Amino acid sequence: MHLLPTSEIRLDDGEDAVDLALPPGDVLVLSFTDSDLSALAVAAGGTKLSVRLAPLRRLRHPLSVDFLIEKTAAQCRFVLVRCLGGLDYWRYGIEQLAHVCRREGIALAVLPGDDRADDRLAEYGTVPAACAQAILGYFKAGGVENMRRLLAVAGGYLHASRDRLAVGPAPAGQTTDDIGDLAPVPLPLLFALDRDARPLAWRDALASLPPGKPLVPILFYRSGITAGDTATGEAIATALTARGLAPLPLALTSLKDPAVTAELAALIATRRPALIVTTTAFSAREGADFVLDGADCPILQAVPVGSPREAWEASPRGLSAADLAMQVALPEFDGRIGAVPVGFKAEETDAATGLS
Repeated sequence: MHLLPTSEIRLDDGEDAVDLALPPGDVLVLSFTDSDLSALAVAAGGTKLSVRLAPLRRLRHPLSVDFLIEKTAAQCRFVLVRCLGGLDYWRYGIEQLAHVCRREGIALAVLPGDDRADDRLAEYGTVPAACAQAILGYFKAGGVENMRRLLAVAGGYLHASRDRLAVGPAPAGQTTDDIGDLAPVPLPLLFALDRDARPLAWRDALASLPPGKPLVPILFYRSGITAGDTATGEAIATALTARGLAPLPLALTSLKDPAVTAELAALIATRRPALIVTTTAFSAREGADFVLDGADCPILQAVPVGSPREAWEASPRGLSAADLAMQVALPEFDGRIGAVPVGFKAEETDAATGLS
């Protein structure tokens, strides 16, 4: 079997076998969602636990999974998997992890990658359902502070169970200790950003903009903003300001969320945009009406590319199949106008967590 070095740059990452060579730690977190891992990397700096992080996109090949389990997971104390798309998107990895964690007495929580309960995933976990649900609540809320609380709950759970956990059904009435003191901190479904990239009510942000300049809302996923990924938004806002426009960066959960669309409709009614720039993927149109139609202005689809810049430049097609579908084809159903790439994945390694 030929192994690729982990620094290999490709559009469709993870299809070949790689050895991540991740050293074991107290807690191992695996996720398809980069914002989960980025926020956890920041939060890990404030905990006594040794935390290891790895993206599931690097672990599509069965041999890559085998290496990770043998060299890392089998020697950890708490393993957390957040699987976007359900069991079938990473079935081999979940089945093998569950087998090893049950054999070694390692705590394992297998969570869905969205807000919907997934009984198929849950049955592979070894932690009580109350613990798994508590952890999922932190991901739903998002942000670095909630990831700090997640790690505190994991640490408290490990401390309560001494060294290794007794796996199997939880005793009647068992709950996670002190969860009330570490409850998730809720974030608004839609908010603007102040100059320090902190949440700000959109009405306050709008009131602070110069009234005579054309308004340009810039839409981002809340999950990326709360993970500290604000550089793209800052660069777009700076470029628009230099051209005499009034940018309004907005973080949101989804353009399909009724609470979000109601707020956006109120914003449009308060001050009609001259242009809208969005980095959100997929199509949000459900039927004839779409909230951004009310602005009656061009909507540009800016593309945050899911691969390194070098791969984008070297590829004849530029974007991966996933990016072409999510960032180009599907947004056209909303009437969005395809724009240009505005950001790329960077190959960086966090020395503390091993995240790359």
